[in-house]
Parts: sequence; structure tokens; C-alpha cells
Amino acid sequence: MHTTLIPTKVLAPAGGASVQLDGTVALVVGGGRGLARTVARRLAAAGARVGLLGDRSHEAIETVRLIRAAGGVAELAVADLDNRWTVAPATARLRERLGAADILVTPTDLLHVARFVLPDQLQRGHGRIVAITGQTGARRCRSKLGAAPTGGAPCAALAEIAAWHERDGIRTFSVDPGLPPVGMSVPDLRHGHGADHDRAAELILHLAAGDIDELSGRHLSVDGCPSHT
Repeated sequence: MHTTLIPTKVLAPAGGASVQLDGTVALVVGGGRGLARTVARRLAAAGARVGLLGDRSHEAIETVRLIRAAGGVAELAVADLDNRWTVAPATARLRERLGAADILVTPTDLLHVARFVLPDQLQRGHGRIVAITGQTGARRCRSKLGAAPTGGAPCAALAEIAAWHERDGIRTFSVDPGLPPVGMSVPDLRHGHGADHDRAAELILHLAAGDIDELSGRHLSVDGCPSHT
């Protein structure tokens, strides 16, 4: 699948205006460090209520503290992300505290979390799902949303959501944050280390705001970030 490069100038707010996400809820899978933390903080700064889903690490707790200290709203729900029996109640707790998620940001290999967000989005007739991919994400991607075939880029499961629910107002995007340094471990990659966090987070912010919905269903990277096609 070809990568669509988004020129940096496209992401520059017109007239100095900033992206506004007041009244929205964003669910960020992970959020403890690296790109996930940057994205969570940027979403909160734009006005979104942010829910972090993952382990109760010092990093995740610190992300919540940083968001709240800056005047934002953030909650952490603890879950074993590979176990749907813990993901389901954790996402339900975030829904109770923050409201239904308008935006889901998740590593591609944890896209199964979408099954707990999609019902609300479908009921409202709108929602956005952003999958963080890259080399490792694409290789490890597996469908957990049903009987869809595995493999492919950005991900068979993401493509399945797009195919079934684009008409229902669900917008899907795959974002490549850039090539990581040689020798980086899988846990580091999952948390986005090695990527250009600021550029990738800016792109995700604009996706969350619906600024470039016409690119739904595509694999995206910001121009200037090293990428693989």
C-alpha cells in the first residue's frame, strides 16, 4: 500500500488559529510515553477529554498528571491490552467518566480495542479511528474484529472497518510516524520511540478534528518524516 505524504504546510493552522476539540472524547491506547504521550497531551490541550487505556505504569500516571496540571481532563483505565476480558470493562469505565469516545488512537497491533468503541460511534453516526503503524505495526498486525484475513498494510482489520462503516460516518486512518533507529525493541516501537513525535502528533490532531477526512482509508505520513512505502 502506498504512503500518502502530508506536506507540513498543510498542517499549519490558517491565520494562526489552533485546532479545537472542545466537547470531544479521545481514547489513547497506551499514552504512557513516546508518541502516545505526545498525542494524548496535544489532544487534551486542544480541548478533548482524554482517556488512557493500558497498564498502571509510572509513565501513564505521569501523563495524566501532566495533562491535569495543564488544565486538561484525563483519566487512566488499567487493562491487559492483549486480554479483551480486561479491555472491555476498562473502556466501559472510561465511557462512564468521560463519555463515549469520538476518537480512538491505537497501535495497529492493538486495534481490537476498536470493537469496544465502534458501537457508540455507529450509534452517533460519526467517529474517527487512527492506527499507528510503521514497519513493526504492519508486520505484526492481525485481525481481531472477526473473520477478516490477517496481514496487509496498513491492516486488514482497519481495512475491514473502512469497508463496512465508511458509509456510517466512521473515518479510518493509518499513520506512519517514521522509521525507528536500528536496534530499537518492539516495546519501544509500540510506544513510538524513534519517531518524529511532534509532526506525527500534529497530523493526528488534524485527523481528530476532521480537517482531512477526505483522506480516510489511507496510510499517511507527514512530509519530512522518514517513511517506508
